[in-house]
Amino acid sequence: METGKTQFRIGDVRFDAGSGILSGANSTCRLEPKAGDVLALLCAAQGSVVSRERLLDECWQGNTGSDEGLTQAVAQIRRALETVGASRDILSTHPKRGYSVSPAGNSHASREMRAPRMPAWLPLGVLAAAIVMLLIIAPHWPRHVIRHALGWGPHQHRGKAH
Repeated sequence: METGKTQFRIGDVRFDAGSGILSGANSTCRLEPKAGDVLALLCAAQGSVVSRERLLDECWQGNTGSDEGLTQAVAQIRRALETVGASRDILSTHPKRGYSVSPAGNSHASREMRAPRMPAWLPLGVLAAAIVMLLIIAPHWPRHVIRHALGWGPHQHRGKAH
């Protein structure tokens, strides 16, 4: 990812840490100094997760850096990535751990976290639909047996006492 001391390449995007300029295929965007420092540190980490504490310590160097300031810097980097035609997902958030930059957009762990989950009711819904279809489509004798087994059979002796 690193192409020089202050030059980084993230997929199709180039970042000059010295000037804070982010360049894409058709446009460029200048980051504010703190956002540039954050992106430079993330690029230097080459895809590894960098903790919020480390970003605050190294990018604000003794000045009081705040979580809000870091959050704003990350938001500016994401907007700048979109401005130059890149995916804002190049910068990944790792909850309770920090941030990373990946040319592919997401690390394997991030893809797992964002993978859609099957709703818990779906298997029961499929089973219920299968039973209903069996009751509707089944020939008369199995339908009668199934309905009788479930207690849904016709009342054959209506009005007559046994």
